[in-house]
Amino acid sequence: MNRLLGIFETSIGIGLLVNRVRPLVHGLLVAHLLGTFLTFITGLSIVFKPHFPILSLDGEFVIKNSILAVAGLITLLHEPIKR
Repeated sequence: MNRLLGIFETSIGIGLLVNRVRPLVHGLLVAHLLGTFLTFITGLSIVFKPHFPILSLDGEFVIKNSILAVAGLITLLHEPIKR
């Protein structure tokens, strides 16, 4: 599973560099990164250790991915389309 996830993330990175199918690549990027945000819903005890508001390493990872997802959306919306 980790190998498949690595291949998926690498494909997204290559897609961002190539910049051919921007809406698809950015959609996959945002979906992938926001998928980690589900940890706040499904495993709140994993995110905050020992208690709220102290983030665990997993919690920091989720926050980082959420910020990257927003950055991906901003890049998609504000970068001119190359034709």
